[in-house]
Amino acid sequence: MTKIGIFMQKNKVSISLLALFASSFALSASAADTLNPGQGMVTFDGELVGETCTIENDNLIVTLPTVSTQSMQGAGGQSGIKNFDIKVKDCPGSFKKVAAHFEPIGSSGINYSTWNLKNDYQATTGSKEAAANVEVRLFNSDHTHLRPGDTGKEVDIVGGQASMTYAGGYYATGVTTAGKVTAHVVYTLSYP
Repeated sequence: MTKIGIFMQKNKVSISLLALFASSFALSASAADTLNPGQGMVTFDGELVGETCTIENDNLIVTLPTVSTQSMQGAGGQSGIKNFDIKVKDCPGSFKKVAAHFEPIGSSGINYSTWNLKNDYQATTGSKEAAANVEVRLFNSDHTHLRPGDTGKEVDIVGGQASMTYAGGYYATGVTTAGKVTAHVVYTLSYP
């Protein structure tokens, strides 16, 4: 193939890519242009990375203290807050900060009115019953409410390691009754 033929072929590819880019931009712009009054657009941007830190203690069991139902003081009452640490190591040198992003396990594991984890304790024959009107609330290290679906406070990675402190505790949705409490949440490492 001659130099002119190669140049023409490369030029066709460049023009095709330019046309594709322009048309995708035009589609995005035209979608925004066709919005009706009272409508808006949400654009999601994000990034996936090929590396991650190693979680030292990936499956945690946080045993909340045994407290009296009287300590809850009715709806909105909180008690038994306990810290837990998520520790990571072997973080790539390009990562400067890390945080845990918490997600409920399915839509049935969360109360969307309170943004707490539901008590999903399942009583077995002969065991204690589940406590009523109580949920588990997640907290950041400063004990501000951390809603499932949000990312917790970030910490610095130093020497390829970090320790993130969060907390969980009881939260009353009404007059509580005695019984067992169990709640679950999944976390994923996030690199802000």
